[in-house]
Amino acid sequence: MPTLKWSFIFRSFIARLVLVAVAYCVSGKLALLLAIPPGYATAVWPPAGIALVAVLMGRREAIIGVWLGSFAVNLWAGLDKSEADIPSVMIAAVIGVGAATQAVIGARLVRATVGFPCRLTRDVEVWNFLLLAGPVACIVGATIGISSLFLLNRIPADAIPFSWFTWWVGDTIGVLIFASLMLMWLGQPAAVWRPRRYSIGLPMCLTFAAAVTVFVISSSMERNSANAALDRRAAMIEAAFKRQLARSTDALLALRGLFDSSQNVTRGEFQKFVKSVLRDGDGLHALSWLTIVPEHERAVFEEQQQHDGVSDFRIRERALDGSVIPAGSRASYTVVTYIEPMTANQKALGLDASARPEVAAALRYAVQHNILSATSRFRLVQETTGQYAVIVYVPIFEPNRPLETNDQRAKAVKGFCGAVFRLSDLLQATVNSLDMSGLQLAILDNTAIPEEQFLAGTQERNTQANPELLVHSGTLDAFGRSWNLLICQKPEALLGQRSLQSWSTLAGGLLLTSLLGGFLLVLTGRTVEVEALVARRTAELAQARDAAESAARAKGEFLANMSHEIRTPMTAILGFAGLLSDQNRPDMERMRLAQIIRRNGEHLLELINDILDFSRVESGKLELERVPTDPAAVARDVTSLLSRAALDKKLLLQTEIAGDLPAAVLTDPLRLRQVLLNLVSNAV
Repeated sequence: MPTLKWSFIFRSFIARLVLVAVAYCVSGKLALLLAIPPGYATAVWPPAGIALVAVLMGRREAIIGVWLGSFAVNLWAGLDKSEADIPSVMIAAVIGVGAATQAVIGARLVRATVGFPCRLTRDVEVWNFLLLAGPVACIVGATIGISSLFLLNRIPADAIPFSWFTWWVGDTIGVLIFASLMLMWLGQPAAVWRPRRYSIGLPMCLTFAAAVTVFVISSSMERNSANAALDRRAAMIEAAFKRQLARSTDALLALRGLFDSSQNVTRGEFQKFVKSVLRDGDGLHALSWLTIVPEHERAVFEEQQQHDGVSDFRIRERALDGSVIPAGSRASYTVVTYIEPMTANQKALGLDASARPEVAAALRYAVQHNILSATSRFRLVQETTGQYAVIVYVPIFEPNRPLETNDQRAKAVKGFCGAVFRLSDLLQATVNSLDMSGLQLAILDNTAIPEEQFLAGTQERNTQANPELLVHSGTLDAFGRSWNLLICQKPEALLGQRSLQSWSTLAGGLLLTSLLGGFLLVLTGRTVEVEALVARRTAELAQARDAAESAARAKGEFLANMSHEIRTPMTAILGFAGLLSDQNRPDMERMRLAQIIRRNGEHLLELINDILDFSRVESGKLELERVPTDPAAVARDVTSLLSRAALDKKLLLQTEIAGDLPAAVLTDPLRLRQVLLNLVSNAV
């Protein structure tokens, strides 16, 4: 039995914990749809209100559930931004501590000032609840959360004020709206909260929905406007990039014209020509001439180049480890024979370009289609900064040879002119004269496999993964390959370029919703108080009516009794007076009769006094005496007064005095005699 009991308690504990955590996490994820970039600060954070009510109603499992729910939703948000690192886990954990601490402090403030369960029917209760649980307690979560983001380098120092403010506003409005709504369904006493579900809950839900709708429309308009502005800037950048690429391509086409017009271009002629077309800062790193050398002519070709001024000329290739080694034996070689500028590119002389698969593919494509063809990305053997390069090749054919088919072109090609582009330099040359403030640029090669698509620019996770950034993507045909020019906002630019119109619209609408909720709480609370007062007054009136009716009945009974009581002594007086008028009776007998008449007269006087006492009772002026009185004497006197009435009914009226009856008691003798007379008279 104890095992079953503890098992039930444990399951109940876990169930409540999970329920709070899921409610916090799901409502938080929905609230992130209204987030204000940068970051995830939103103008309303419903989990803050849910956490407060959960802690007010629960125990430690509610606090743990709040922390777990906050940790989950913030870690989830980090995963959405590809920030699944240790700092992100630490931030989520610390923010969870802030959320739980805020809920605990808010709950304690409410219990200390308003109490719980709370009715929130008085004005002071409503405003204390809203003020302390909302603006005051919510300082805690915003301070802890923003501090963790700053200390772990998630937000810059200049973003702290606005981020803290939006966080605080979001939590505050979340408490003001959703704590009130939850109490309408879960608050006690239910008789006070249940009627408010429609009178308060419905107007609040409608105004909340209206505020969110206006925010969505306003945000969409702002987003469209920002996208249009980005598209205009991106169009200028794309045009500049295409012009830069075209200028560099013109140099390559001019070099082709040189080789088409001359059967034997010397090294000196090549050098002179390149100097005339190559300009610094245009992104074109080098121009080259590649000769196709059959295997059987390799030795002769190498000797010719050595005699031409390159004493260490050899046909070489790059090994897998990046080192340069003598080229292996193959049917033919496509050898870098000339390259300028020589100083920066001397390591490339003698390389067999066709030994690299990505270059060989571009060479084949250029020959097959007789057009310019670009390689996929690779790093030059002469590269020192680590940036990627591509080479654009154009084939040079033997004169007067047929070029209609692929085979004919393959047999007629004698070499290639090549233009070497270092892509980072090409991008820099493009943007030198443009305003790139707040923007970042990247070139991607859509033709390559995903791991090798990045060519140059900003290679950051948030370039494509951060949904807050505005992105423009333009595709262009680059020498047989599909390049993507990706232009997007820098994350830090969001803070400076953010418009507060949408956020202000949402915050204002939600603040109006929360104030409406507080106002309606006050109104409905007053209604509850008035209804309770009316109920109390109605009950009091009913009691007063019942008392009046009871008094009227008592008065009627009293008058009836008095009529009866007055008749008794009056009958005795008249009877004994008739006996006393008999002149034949002895004096002693006549004296006894006179005494009886006198006592009945005194009794009649007492009855009349009773009537007066009754009126005094009604007016609240009756006074009682406290004098020593012999109760036995009062009892005998009552017996003598009523003995005649008893004899008339053939009854024997006697007085028996108890042996332990005290000789005197403190009482009102008149009231005591009155009580005994009433009791004995009723008995007779």
